[in-house]
Amino acid sequence: MGTVSALSLVMISPVMTYPQKIADDTKKVITTLEKKQAEGVVLAEKDVKALDKARIDFLKNDGGTSMVGLKAPLFPQKNPAIVSLPLGLLAAIICTFLFRDRRAEEMFDEIEVRQITGLGIAKASYVNVRRLTVDTENDFKRYSVASAGAGDEGIQLLNSLSKDELIRIIVDDAKNWLAHDGLWFQAVEKRYGIDVAIDADTEAWRYFTVIEAKRIMERLGMQPGGGIPALVECLKHRLYVRLNLQDVIEQSDKRVVFRMLDCRVQSARKRKGLPDFPCKSVGLVEYVEFANAVDPRIKASCIACPPDEHPEAFWCAWEFVVED
Repeated sequence: MGTVSALSLVMISPVMTYPQKIADDTKKVITTLEKKQAEGVVLAEKDVKALDKARIDFLKNDGGTSMVGLKAPLFPQKNPAIVSLPLGLLAAIICTFLFRDRRAEEMFDEIEVRQITGLGIAKASYVNVRRLTVDTENDFKRYSVASAGAGDEGIQLLNSLSKDELIRIIVDDAKNWLAHDGLWFQAVEKRYGIDVAIDADTEAWRYFTVIEAKRIMERLGMQPGGGIPALVECLKHRLYVRLNLQDVIEQSDKRVVFRMLDCRVQSARKRKGLPDFPCKSVGLVEYVEFANAVDPRIKASCIACPPDEHPEAFWCAWEFVVED
């Protein structure tokens, strides 16, 4: 019904070509320019051409009709969907009541129960898994042939890449890590709420930040206890530094201020018109534990971090001090 009405309305709408309307419009041009000539006005070259064209178009279209024999549109709107969509919806509702499907009605209760309880799904899944297991067992010898390589293609690939290609991979890996971190958080938030998600995120960072710090130190050949210089160097090697902009100021042997100048997550929220993500509770664990792993004497404190107010110059800032 919606399709038929849409096509029908298009055929009688202003989007179609109406020769008589073209002839009427060109007649106005002819009348205006000929009146000027009768008054003794010398027409410009472009007006002469416009007059000749108008006379030709008038002769060609005068008395003509559209594809369906109309001299003017019957339906005034150019977009027939304004009428055809409501008509299609109305027709669907009417046909639903006039032409009932008895089988669909009989199966409604059964389908509703299956939808709510999942009844019948487990059996079908078990059959599929069981069949796959049996087939795999019969082919174990076939699939147990010796590998043609060492199986470390991912590492071997890096040896053949240029510096620029390696940098792109490092940045992509950081983006993938951040995307997974965000999706994990959203999944927990959707099921349990924002408070539970932040608590879970905090606990995850409590352990991850220590693992990250220790791996960085091992890669750099550092031992715990290197003080502020060691901390500043380790901060340059964190995974998210590939995506964010950061710096340190007021650095001395006993103290330094670390600033997150641009945070990929917070900047994305700002572009979408969303409020700052309240990450301070996570940061208090993340930066305290990271600094402690580098040097247990270093104590971290927050200068500003969302939901705190902060200047445009940075998203968050942290002070690290060596306490003897």
